[in-house]
Amino acid sequence: MNPYERPESIPGYSALRGIRDIRPDSIAQELGLEPGDEVLAINGDPIGDVIDYQYHVGGSELSLHIRHRGGEEIIYDIEKDLGEDLGLIFEDPLLDRERTCKNKCLFCFIDQMPPGMRESLYIKDDDSRLSFLQGNYITLTNVSEEDFQRMVDYKLSPINVSVHTTNPELRRGLLKHPNSGKILEQMTRLAEAGITMNAQIVAVPGINDGKELVRTLEELSQLYPQVASVAIVPVGLTKYRDHLPELSPFDETTSAELIDLVEAFAATMMEAHGTHFAYPSDEFYLMADRPLPPEEFYDGYPQYENGVGLLRSFAQEFFPALEKEGPLEGVGLTEITLATGAYAAELFEKVAEAVGQKWPQIHITVRTIENEFFGTMVKVAGLITGKDLLAQLKGHGASDIIIPRVMLRHDKLITLDDYSLEDLEDQLEVSVTPMENDGEVFLKQLKEVIHGG
Repeated sequence: MNPYERPESIPGYSALRGIRDIRPDSIAQELGLEPGDEVLAINGDPIGDVIDYQYHVGGSELSLHIRHRGGEEIIYDIEKDLGEDLGLIFEDPLLDRERTCKNKCLFCFIDQMPPGMRESLYIKDDDSRLSFLQGNYITLTNVSEEDFQRMVDYKLSPINVSVHTTNPELRRGLLKHPNSGKILEQMTRLAEAGITMNAQIVAVPGINDGKELVRTLEELSQLYPQVASVAIVPVGLTKYRDHLPELSPFDETTSAELIDLVEAFAATMMEAHGTHFAYPSDEFYLMADRPLPPEEFYDGYPQYENGVGLLRSFAQEFFPALEKEGPLEGVGLTEITLATGAYAAELFEKVAEAVGQKWPQIHITVRTIENEFFGTMVKVAGLITGKDLLAQLKGHGASDIIIPRVMLRHDKLITLDDYSLEDLEDQLEVSVTPMENDGEVFLKQLKEVIHGG
């Protein structure tokens, strides 16, 4: 029998509730638990997902109800240190199916996907549990009262919230959901429960920018410090919008206007609270042809995963680390191609220049990959497909290729359109190395490529 599976003949078995693995030298291993066993309850409380599990498992005395893979149910009485983990790894962190989004947002990126891609790319998640577990942004429109109360009772924190606007009427128009106008009321309730939130605003020119954006920032700031930060990101538009409402992209002028507005508000928050609170994403500065703010502006990068300060952080990490490097011993002329999206190309041109000055035998050629798959308005590296990489890199020469790690799935080395790293290497006939966003790690990986490692 496969240790990761259970026979369907066992009544009531749920693979989604099953244990995938046991950590070595853990309490679970001492108890003799195995992959394929199921956690049914702790202290008599049913376990519906990993949040229930984490909430109930922290005590020093537990009654652990297990259904073993043979069907036998046993209750284990456990004494352990407060907060000590049992060592269980679940097959699915949610234990049941994730909850999908019921909004019909005007700017939803998934609605702008072409047909024929893998099924998982069309799933719209809006699951409050994933916000806590994985940092996903949620709208709060799809949270039941039971789940909302559980967020309060369990004090799930931090929660990442897609706000877009606090204007109830405008938000109902943007999200097309009858419950979407309650966002400020919901966030106030979470704030009063002591839950920390990070907010996101997808800005759409002429709709929720300008005065509406000021209103949203002002109303969210009233919930500081429980609303700890706000990221403002530009609407993403692909070429697959024929059946969708017409929206305008940001340009140099509208990007500059938004930057001025947000930075002015951020200055008032810095004066009042010692934090800038609101941050335009890197794309706005690139579109406005303005330099990125200094590192101090980002207050420790609370919205890094949202593309806020990513380029500044990389520069602050990479260039000082490169300065400390000595000469490369035993390395001759080395040609490397760095393929990236349009937004990051300017930074990587500076990286290539600095590397060439430090190590003259290392020549890095930066190749900007145009996004023909989604449309050339899409300029982020994370949405570049294998098809575009292959089409624009074939015939580039014999040099090794490095690409940002974000071009590949976070859990697997495959592109959005299902090209594996091996597929890319076979067709390009050179090695292809994914590189991390961290500047110091990038430099370490670059040296490994240079040395043929």
